[in-house]
Amino acid sequence: MAQMPVFLKAISQEAQDILTTHSKIPNEVRFVADMRRWVLIHMAIAIHFEHKCDPQKPRLSPKTLYQSIQSTGIASRNTVHAFLQALTRVQLTELPPSEKIRHHAPKISRKTERLIGLYFDIHLRALDTLDGCQRSLYLRQNQSMLSRLQPTFARGVCLSPQWFDPPEDIRCFSYSASGSSILHELLLAAGSEPPDRNGRIWIDPIATPGFAQRYQVSTAHVSRMLMKANDREAIGWSRPGRRGDCWISERLRKSYLRWQAEKLSTLSVAFREASKTSISM
Repeated sequence: MAQMPVFLKAISQEAQDILTTHSKIPNEVRFVADMRRWVLIHMAIAIHFEHKCDPQKPRLSPKTLYQSIQSTGIASRNTVHAFLQALTRVQLTELPPSEKIRHHAPKISRKTERLIGLYFDIHLRALDTLDGCQRSLYLRQNQSMLSRLQPTFARGVCLSPQWFDPPEDIRCFSYSASGSSILHELLLAAGSEPPDRNGRIWIDPIATPGFAQRYQVSTAHVSRMLMKANDREAIGWSRPGRRGDCWISERLRKSYLRWQAEKLSTLSVAFREASKTSISM
């Protein structure tokens, strides 16, 4: 998939749509724009939808969420518990009336269901760009399919080491708050420009304070992220002190495209499975 000539176009539009969404709902996107939280929120939603479709399946709780991601090693029991508490603070989960629950188990909010629908619309449109299909339209016309599509996708991609444990060039960004959004922005700036003879793709100057303001993180946080990538020669500048024009390495772009292809190929398989179920019902 990553070798398809149209793939860069599809991924660029997807990245732009994600960044536009980040600008419209910065608090929600910033909260999950790092790999650990991304995996946790997708698996939490998967447990929620699975129970919604089949009440015999477990409810969302710290125990069921931890068990679902335990094999990845990305979070401890305490981290999972704290994450679910934080979801309630940002209104991505809600607590049902206490007499109807045990141990105050959280419930994914309607707001989160709407946001995950938007997430899939963005990514299905990227897939549609590759082959001209109309998956995004099909989902909009068959909203009930979302509760089957999302768990299949989440359990496929979140448990894949190729996704949650990407190459170190990607990890410099993906394991930091808002890092994925900053990575998207850098790759959009590079576009389809060819690398120079040193394997560098030159882009315009970038401003650390600008990143910090757009993505609601500190300038120190952005600086640490960029310096980590610079130490790996994934990005660099024409002048010392991170001044002048910036470049990203062709290696980083290739790793990014393969990383994104892992996500979209998993989504393609999940959509086929969910649509079969939808048709049979």
